[in-house]
Amino acid sequence: MKKKTLAAVLALLVFFGSGMSIQVSAELYQPADKSQAIQWAIDMFMIAGFRPEYGDDARDYMVRWENPIRIFISGDYTDEDKAALEKIVQQLNERVLWLPDVSMAKKVKLANVTITMAKLEELIDYESNYLAGNWGWFSYWYDDYKINRANIVIASDVTSQRERNHLILEELIGALGLANDITEFSDSIITQEWTTVQQLNSLDWYMLNMLYDSSMHPGMTKKEAKKILTGK
Repeated sequence: MKKKTLAAVLALLVFFGSGMSIQVSAELYQPADKSQAIQWAIDMFMIAGFRPEYGDDARDYMVRWENPIRIFISGDYTDEDKAALEKIVQQLNERVLWLPDVSMAKKVKLANVTITMAKLEELIDYESNYLAGNWGWFSYWYDDYKINRANIVIASDVTSQRERNHLILEELIGALGLANDITEFSDSIITQEWTTVQQLNSLDWYMLNMLYDSSMHPGMTKKEAKKILTGK
């Protein structure tokens, strides 16, 4: 299953996408055809996959996980929070073909991704890099361009269940390596504008598969990645 070529993966994602439309929108990811779908995804990947949202503007290389990902959730989480997390874990394993295995950890000491749900004013207690006012935040650490640890905090007191569901998805996808927001498509889980989108769209799945494609490698620059993705 994980031996497919990148072209085959992208074709598969078109098939499993939310539906293709001939109407092009500045707000929704509605490409006219497969070629445009892939080109837009490459353009957005160049924005999302090579530097973080905050700080380090000069960075021009990709980082990603190379080892299995083990997630532990703690704090003031609801059953629905945990269910949303378990659902995206299953989807990641099914739909990102070269992503290392993702699973839930039973103990925090077994995890390399921690998610803490807490009151907004307490988030700084669980994440030293947290920027006040954000309802969700992630940080990751990497060595030799390979992510080895991530920490996510999400406000539990000022958010509805729908908002928390969205934040779980948004922060986790950022922690996988799509760390920078995009502004072009409002139905992406990593759009800069605040939304309560409840699932990844076709664009998000494209970008994740590009990031974790076997022909790519941690530390690759945008120029190097674009050459592989476009053949130019």
